[in-house]
Amino acid sequence: VYAVSNPGCPYSNTNRKTSLAWSPPRCLCPFPNPVPEGYEYDSGTLRWGCAPGYTGTAKYECVTVSATEARVDLTGCFLIVGCPIPVMDNRTACQFDLSNCTNATPAGGNCNVECSLPFTGNGTEASCPAGNVDPGRPVDWGSYTCDLECPFRGYPEGYQKGGIECVADQRGTPEYVCRGTADCKAELDIVGCEPLATCALP
Repeated sequence: VYAVSNPGCPYSNTNRKTSLAWSPPRCLCPFPNPVPEGYEYDSGTLRWGCAPGYTGTAKYECVTVSATEARVDLTGCFLIVGCPIPVMDNRTACQFDLSNCTNATPAGGNCNVECSLPFTGNGTEASCPAGNVDPGRPVDWGSYTCDLECPFRGYPEGYQKGGIECVADQRGTPEYVCRGTADCKAELDIVGCEPLATCALP
């Protein structure tokens, strides 16, 4: 859209070399209709900005398409989105209960992460950053971990009571080892004792 400019010649001019008095026309872009999603125009400041639910810095550009056509390009505003539940490996999936977290925790929101049995702990809080624009960014609960708790099912062969000791015909340093299984169960092993053996002849 081009605003009209009216050049003129002074009424009393006698010099044929006098140039026309004029100002270049002010070239304006048409107001976009419809307004692109994510943008809004402030008639008070005469500036473009990001609409509610979007973040960023709106950038306005009037692009000349031809000698008689121009268009508005608006860029810089991005949709604010929630954070999905992360993709977890088997051990992490066994460890945490994310049932309190939806698959799209709102940006700036949080949800409670609990420990799933046989893991124990006080749980923690997962959060989605305010103004998040990355739909692939999962909720985050930092480095918090739950503790694996194994039930005691008696002493295996080769071990005896007394702070766990090896039986008379075995030697070693026994210790408890608590292991998580692929089906989210806990297994307690006591390892470190080996049976005595005779030496081989040279």
